[in-house]
Amino acid sequence: MISLSLKTKSFLLNPSRFLLFRSSAYSTANHIRILGIESSCDDTAAAIVSSQGIILSEAARNQSEIHSSYGGIVPSLAAEHHTISMPYVIREALDNANLEIPDLDAIAVTRGPGMPGSLAVCLNAAKTLAAVYRKPLVGVHHMEAHALMARMGNEENLKFPFLCLLVSGGHTLLLVAKNVNEYTTLGTTVDDSIGEAYDKISRLLQIPQKIQNSTNTLLDNNDYANMSYGQALEYCARSGDEKRFSLPTPMNKSDTASSLNFSFSGLKSAISRMVDSKEFLLENGTNQADMAASFQYTIAKHLSKKIKLGLQKAKSLGFDPKSFVISGGVASNLYIRNALTKFSTKNNMEIHFPPARLCTDNGVMIAWAGIERFRLGLIDPYSITFRQRWPLDDLGKE
Repeated sequence: MISLSLKTKSFLLNPSRFLLFRSSAYSTANHIRILGIESSCDDTAAAIVSSQGIILSEAARNQSEIHSSYGGIVPSLAAEHHTISMPYVIREALDNANLEIPDLDAIAVTRGPGMPGSLAVCLNAAKTLAAVYRKPLVGVHHMEAHALMARMGNEENLKFPFLCLLVSGGHTLLLVAKNVNEYTTLGTTVDDSIGEAYDKISRLLQIPQKIQNSTNTLLDNNDYANMSYGQALEYCARSGDEKRFSLPTPMNKSDTASSLNFSFSGLKSAISRMVDSKEFLLENGTNQADMAASFQYTIAKHLSKKIKLGLQKAKSLGFDPKSFVISGGVASNLYIRNALTKFSTKNNMEIHFPPARLCTDNGVMIAWAGIERFRLGLIDPYSITFRQRWPLDDLGKE
């Protein structure tokens, strides 16, 4: 049998929990297999991962086309389509792994943060499966799952503590990962998230729509098929001059330069003023590409400055992180990856990224976080509910 912590044994044997869990035969080989379920925003996903860091299966349904005409995610539509898709992604994940629920050791699920209606779908599915099949339930913090994703199959090389930058459509966080379930936030955004900033600037520059009608087309509009707004901006910027437009570096004035927080709304306002000027013609594809490139250049400079301050702060708190993890949807951006790799090299830190396709929300990261937590005995009662807002620092305080 797998070795369980005292906390786990207490949970399993406590009569108030009303169930004794059944271990799969697979766990006798000291390997764990966990199903991870995710629907915190607009992706419905499930995956089965082993404690060896092997992805046994994964399945997902994306809702981007459903919400695209609204200019953002509609919570009620997201919840409705999660309800439709959830049984299919779970069934597909099981079929692709050639497994059934009794073969698993536990079920992990995103508990928060996220949209209440969306979280309720994955949480209810996981709780029901766990109760029916008498399996342990592991509630996962969405951002912890992103932070731990780079450790999957890489635990020997990526040890705690490490510095971590979480950048996505909903979050911008700089933190010290002290251990599983133990985090100290160093800085966060004071306004928009970095992913939100990418999307807003892309729309402001009318990428890719304007290029389709441009008389000075630099890129084939067909290249943008199936891209998000942020991905389209990155692609457009590849042909641009990043030094052409001088943009203000956020949080760089005397009263904010020492802050560890991030800000992106002021940068958007500055670009908006430039775009609205008579001299800036969106019909000129070169203007689009140059502004997109200048935006990315400024974003990378802003991130690097604040991360450097964060590293100094971490050391003043008694931590000496040798590794730097960048995760979340924006971590798939190659320009940002290259810029932060240079930063890590200068600061003698080893940098780690999850595979690009696992930077965005997915079931694999939930399953892996479930494994990390399960091994430490961090399992939950079936009565847990979702947490719409859930500071990462609060983990371990419940």
